[in-house]
Amino acid sequence: MGRMTLATGTGAASTGSLSHGRAAWSLWINGAGYACGSTFLELSKKDFKKCSFLVPDLPEQERIAAVLNDADAEMHEHRQEIEKLRTEKKALMQKLLTGNRRVVVR
Repeated sequence: MGRMTLATGTGAASTGSLSHGRAAWSLWINGAGYACGSTFLELSKKDFKKCSFLVPDLPEQERIAAVLNDADAEMHEHRQEIEKLRTEKKALMQKLLTGNRRVVVR
């Protein structure tokens, strides 16, 4: 089957929760020993039919997706701050190496 998208039997599935659920899905399938293959992991139709899935109702999926989206946004902000600090460090190191700025040792 390769890559796939999951949905509930009623067709009600939050796209936000599905995108966050891909990693969990991959870990579950690999950890359960259902996936096989040497070049890439795949799940046969026969093994897929053996699987059972617990899918939360749509409002809970949306709450979960909201929490995960907030966490993603916070991580993005932290990455931007880290990049800003790295750029600032590079600039300071350049000034120190060229002698434009001196360090006073007391």
